[in-house]
Amino acid sequence: MLLTDWDIPFLSFSTKFLQTKKYSKICDDILANMETLLGGFQSDLGSISSEIQVLQDKSLSLSTKLRNRKVVQAELGNFLDELVIPPELVT
Repeated sequence: MLLTDWDIPFLSFSTKFLQTKKYSKICDDILANMETLLGGFQSDLGSISSEIQVLQDKSLSLSTKLRNRKVVQAELGNFLDELVIPPELVT
C-alpha cells in the first residue's frame, strides 16, 4: 500500500486525535474521582457543622447554668450570713 501526500497529514491528525481522546478520558476519570472526593468532603463538613452546633448549644446551656448557680450562691451566702449567730450572743 502506497501512502499519498494526503495520507501522511491524515495519519498524523488521526494519531493526535486518538491521543487527545485518550487524555480526555483520563481527565474525565480524574474529574469523576475528584467529584466523589469533594462530595465526601462536603458531607464531612456538614457533619462537622452539626457537631459544632451541638457543642455551641451545650456551651450556652452550661454558661446559663453557671450564671444561675453564681446568682443562687451569692443569695444563699447572704441568707446564711443573716442566719449565723454572732459569737458574742452564744456566750
